[in-house]
Amino acid sequence: MMQDQKAKTNFDTLTSIADDDDDYEMSDEELANAPWFIEGEGRTTVYFSVDDFVLDYFKKKSKNAYLVMMSDALRDYVLAQRKLEAERTE
Repeated sequence: MMQDQKAKTNFDTLTSIADDDDDYEMSDEELANAPWFIEGEGRTTVYFSVDDFVLDYFKKKSKNAYLVMMSDALRDYVLAQRKLEAERTE
């Protein structure tokens, strides 16, 4: 399946931001006041299909915590997208 161009562009931007900001860590206060951050209220169990290579990657990282790692990766992606959207509206 081919990735649409918009999604690829956003992922490339996310990657470049992550690479540039590796040494910076936001304080709890900065994070709480960031317009793009909304802390979740809970978790919902979902069932969906992922590409085999994606699942294999996370399982190789941790056989016991790969689902948590996948959830963390999705959360980080959503927060980065919200940050980009907030910056575009400023």
